[in-house]
Amino acid sequence: MQPRFYSRLAIALCSLVFSPFVGAVMLCLNLTAIRQKSAMAFILFMGIIWLVVVERVYENPAWMPWFMPPLVTNTIGSLLLTFIAWPPLLGNYKEYEKRNAWWVVLFVVLAMLAQELLAQLMNPGMPARYFKE
Repeated sequence: MQPRFYSRLAIALCSLVFSPFVGAVMLCLNLTAIRQKSAMAFILFMGIIWLVVVERVYENPAWMPWFMPPLVTNTIGSLLLTFIAWPPLLGNYKEYEKRNAWWVVLFVVLAMLAQELLAQLMNPGMPARYFKE
């Protein structure tokens, strides 16, 4: 029986569109299918570190247009996950059953909408995350 994985392309696209942390969680779900707990913990830890480092980059992007920090950091994170982390961890599995990534996309979009809704309820007229004063 073949393991069920999120494909490399699905991880790369979710990392690029949303965040490399989302891609790291998807990669960790792949690692649970083959029971690599230590690698899973490392990937998840690095995803959290990535969030902290990227938050520092987002704080002062005065020298860049507003869309550049997420574009650059998400692209780098996506490339790291798909070309650096995938081959040593899952490179031996050439054939696998593909998991449907739409559930991950739906969950992330609903979480983002819930965050924005809560922010609007708490501070009417202010966006949840951007345009800090």
